[in-house]
Amino acid sequence: MLQGAGEGSVTLSALAEWEGKGLVKLLQVAGPGLLLHLPGADVETPDWRKAVPASRVVMKWPRAAVLNALEGLSLVAERTMNSRVTLVPGKEKLEFFVESDQGSASGVVVLPEQVKSRDKEVLGQPLSINGQYLAEAVRSAPAEDLEVSLCNRHKPLALRCGPYSALVTVLRN
Repeated sequence: MLQGAGEGSVTLSALAEWEGKGLVKLLQVAGPGLLLHLPGADVETPDWRKAVPASRVVMKWPRAAVLNALEGLSLVAERTMNSRVTLVPGKEKLEFFVESDQGSASGVVVLPEQVKSRDKEVLGQPLSINGQYLAEAVRSAPAEDLEVSLCNRHKPLALRCGPYSALVTVLRN
C-alpha cells in the first residue's frame, strides 16, 4: 500500500491472490471523493533468468594499448560520430578492423591475462561497435586495467574500473 501525505493525496493498494503465483487481481486507487478499482493483468511476472544472461565472458583490457589501437584506426576511419569498428575478442588478444573509402586498417592488442572461457558465442565472433564511443569510454576510465564483460554479439559491452562503469552498444549490421 502506498500513501501520500497532504491535500490531494491518494492511496494505492494492490489486492492479490497468493496461490504461489504472485498475481495482482485488483488495483485500488482511493482519495478524497475517489474510489477506483482497476483489474490487474492475469499474467505471471517473467522469470528473471530469461532476461539476465547466464553466461558472459569477462576480460581485462589494458587501457593504453586499446586507446593506441583505436587511435591508429581513426586515421582511416570516417570522421563522423558513426565510425564503425569491428572488434574480434579472443582468448589472448583483441583484434580491431576498420574499412572506409580511404582504405582499411587493423590493430591487435595482447591481453594481460588469458580469458578463461570457452564461450563460442562471444570469443572469435566479430562485434560492430562505434569506435569513437568505445574510445571515449576507455579514455574516461580512471585506471590502467579495465574489466570488460561480453554476453554475446547483440548485447552491449560493459566496462568497469573501480567505481567507473560504462556501456558501449553493439551496432547492428
